[in-house]
Amino acid sequence: MSLSPRKIQRGTTDVAIGIQPGGVVRIAGVFRDTGSEPWLYNLFAEIHQEAQTQQLEEVVLDLRNLTYANADAWRNLILLLRLIKGPPRATYRLRVRTNLSYQWQRVGIPILSAFGGSMLSIEAINYLSADSSSADKT
Repeated sequence: MSLSPRKIQRGTTDVAIGIQPGGVVRIAGVFRDTGSEPWLYNLFAEIHQEAQTQQLEEVVLDLRNLTYANADAWRNLILLLRLIKGPPRATYRLRVRTNLSYQWQRVGIPILSAFGGSMLSIEAINYLSADSSSADKT
């Protein structure tokens, strides 16, 4: 089973969902939305519901090519973690792929870990381009 495949472009943010492998949500570009329309939270809530319905074991949120995210993006990530932790508790765990060469991720990901608890795992890498073949795992 996998998430329904689709691509979304919103301003300078690109989102690819369920594109091989099927349980991956990739967010790339720059997230500068002001929160006037909660499209990211609505998308996360939809993904959460679909993962629950399909009883997925894991959803991967790949942020390696998201070069910048404002406070609104962080707020939406925290809201997603609240959905996962329940009630009811999610049937899946969230794995976040992060690129620690971006300062916003270096600063924020440890805080995100505190909110996620056992329902969240972090896959941290440190390189300038997610397309680079010389990735340093940290």
